[in-house]
Amino acid sequence: IHLRKVEYNKGEPLPLEYGKDKGFVPGLGRSNKDGNRPVTILYVQGGEQNIDFSKYGSKELLLPKNQRLEYEGRAYVSDAEGLYIKRADTTLTDVQEDSLDCSHISPKRVGSVSNVVVSDKEKNFYDFIDSSIPDDLNFEDYVIEGNNMTVIFQSGMLAGSNKEFEVKYVHKERKFLITPQEIDGQIMPNDIYKPNLGDKYAVFGIQLPDAYICNNSTKEGASWDMFREAAKYLYENEDPKFTFKGELDSIYSKKRWLSIGGKIKLGGYILFKDPQFIPEGIKIRITSIKEYIHRPYSPIIELSNTTTGATVSSELNKIESNEVKTDNQYKNSIQFTKRRFRDAKETISMLNDALLHFSGSISPISVQTMSLLVGDESLQFRFVNNKTNPTQVEYLVTYDSKKKVLSAPGGILQHMTIGIDTLSSGHKASEYKFWDIEKYTSPTLTETVGYYLYVKANKNGTTGSY
Repeated sequence: IHLRKVEYNKGEPLPLEYGKDKGFVPGLGRSNKDGNRPVTILYVQGGEQNIDFSKYGSKELLLPKNQRLEYEGRAYVSDAEGLYIKRADTTLTDVQEDSLDCSHISPKRVGSVSNVVVSDKEKNFYDFIDSSIPDDLNFEDYVIEGNNMTVIFQSGMLAGSNKEFEVKYVHKERKFLITPQEIDGQIMPNDIYKPNLGDKYAVFGIQLPDAYICNNSTKEGASWDMFREAAKYLYENEDPKFTFKGELDSIYSKKRWLSIGGKIKLGGYILFKDPQFIPEGIKIRITSIKEYIHRPYSPIIELSNTTTGATVSSELNKIESNEVKTDNQYKNSIQFTKRRFRDAKETISMLNDALLHFSGSISPISVQTMSLLVGDESLQFRFVNNKTNPTQVEYLVTYDSKKKVLSAPGGILQHMTIGIDTLSSGHKASEYKFWDIEKYTSPTLTETVGYYLYVKANKNGTTGSY
């Protein structure tokens, strides 16, 4: 639901002022709405989604830096840090700061589903394709370290604040593979809650290219969207808040009723002039009209540059809405836990297929035991710095998401159990087996299957390879 002011004729307001043959009869009343001073400097805070602090330099979205924007005939400028805006076409004589929460604005690309592929209906594997994704936008290349790529549908059956799906992306096919999850007691996607043609979606957990964040040449991107919203807010709050109330001159209006009668309605704009308060004139909305049956051409009109304030009931409703937000956050945390549990089950499934010396899995109600041995003998190894006085070193297997290549550096591998037949508080280095392992670089890994990396080495040899 989108709520906004009712506005008519803003581009062609009806000019009115008080005095003979000017519109209002003398005796116009003016009242200040509140005692707050007009805002001159507006600080803006953007959203945190799709922002990589290590690359962007800020945890939240910033405004375009040192940029100028025209809005409703007024010019606004942002500061060098992208934190606030102010008027650019007037001299700042008074400082009154305010802030605006734009945390709902973040860099994103809203795409559209062009095709749906049901990979496995029984396992709830539903994929969708967006053929409009540009060639140079491979989402896998922009995943923020430590984050998982997710999709939030903006429309359709899978839309909703509590529906965020982890996905895998195949750029060659422009395909998203949705990871099923339990939501509201059922696994989604399913036969009812599934993506459909034309559904809108946005990808999160990624740092999009700069063009989606801030493009100063075209004035596009999330930063400029935030600038426009900030300019609108400042435009509506930089003038004093007041209300005018007066009666329309019946002689003036009757002669011009065919041309002005259609503009006298709630939300219609008036170009109002007051030689004492606003001699240059100001566009102001009609917020109230009181009509008389016996005087149809002399309605009492109330003009105001403010909107209706919050009522007591609306404030009380906020308490209930906050409770709903808390409940939703709790449900989201439960969903996150369930999703991680499914990840663990997938890992167990892959371990079952690995070349380890185990029998099948067990799933008992309870276990009472005197001893528990965790691990496999073939996994009791480490990488060390030398063979005479071995010390464990950090060994990192890396994956290049852009090239889809797995790399493992070379090194000295020490096995901790092979050839050790006696119990001792310490063993000599010569008792252990060591192998010089060659570095490994995989071919391009394009298939969406599980991969296993093994070291192949002869027990009696000194070298090994992946």
